[in-house]
Amino acid sequence: MVELRELLPWPAADANKYSRGKLLVVGGSTRYPGAAILAAKAAARSGAGYVTLAVPEDIAQVAQSHLLTVPVMACDSEDGVFSEDAALQLLAACGRCDAVLMGPGLTREAASLGGLLELFVLGCEAPLLLDADALALAATPEMAALLRERAAGGWTTVMTPHDGE
Repeated sequence: MVELRELLPWPAADANKYSRGKLLVVGGSTRYPGAAILAAKAAARSGAGYVTLAVPEDIAQVAQSHLLTVPVMACDSEDGVFSEDAALQLLAACGRCDAVLMGPGLTREAASLGGLLELFVLGCEAPLLLDADALALAATPEMAALLRERAAGGWTTVMTPHDGE
């Protein structure tokens, strides 16, 4: 039986957190702050070099208290979730990253999140992994068209559905 760690490459002797990749995790809400926190912790522990967690400003202090080594970016929010205005903040952060994970703990209830996701999918110029609530928000004909447009532009997009999604 082969151990997973045996399959992973060892970092070079001169590797540092920036040479191992910069990841932006976008998620969280007042209802589900833990999902985004767990995703950021998992990314850091699994070898992502520099992880930043972007959350609605309403939960930034909660996230910071759980993430001592991961910077937390507080974004514009409305009723405990990202506001549509947060898209510009997230896109600016996306431009400094090698990859983006979006979805853990976003919730599906807020009308602003559909617009945020549309703006982000079109504007993010980094590989994008859509997970959890981002998948549910993306499950519309309009979003399918935007995802095809993103793919036609050469941008990698990965979706990680669970059973029933």
